[in-house]
Amino acid sequence: MRGFYFNKGDSFSSELGLSKDGLRLLAKQGNLEIMQQHIVKGAVVWLVPVKSQDDLDFFYVHSGRIDIITDELNESFAPGDSFYVRDLKDETFLKVREDSELVYVSTAPVFDDQAAFQKDLLNMVAQINRKDD
Repeated sequence: MRGFYFNKGDSFSSELGLSKDGLRLLAKQGNLEIMQQHIVKGAVVWLVPVKSQDDLDFFYVHSGRIDIITDELNESFAPGDSFYVRDLKDETFLKVREDSELVYVSTAPVFDDQAAFQKDLLNMVAQINRKDD
C-alpha cells in the first residue's frame, strides 16, 4: 500500500533497506534518521559533538546495559532508558557492559558517515590480523 514502508526481520523495503556493520537505517526523511545499532560488550564507543548546535541525537536502550562516563558524569542505562545529546562540547565515552541494542534517532545525516568509519576500522583490523599471521 502506498505510504507504508516495512522493516521485518532481515527483510527491508528497497527504499529503507540499508544495513551496515551493526548499524541499520530504519527510516529517513530529509536529515532525520532513525537507526538501530547493535553494540557488543566491551566495544569502544564515543559520542562526538556534531557540527550544528541545532542537531539532536536521541538514544533509546532496547536491550543491554551501557554507561556514560565523563569527568562530571557516570550514569548507567538499562532497557527502557533513554538519553539525548544536543550541543555536546566534548567527546564522551560509552562503556558497553552487555551486548546492547539501541534505537538511535538523529536530526543530522550521520548514517553514511558512521557506516564508512566502521568499514574503515574493520578493514584496518583485518590488515593488522593479516600482518600478524
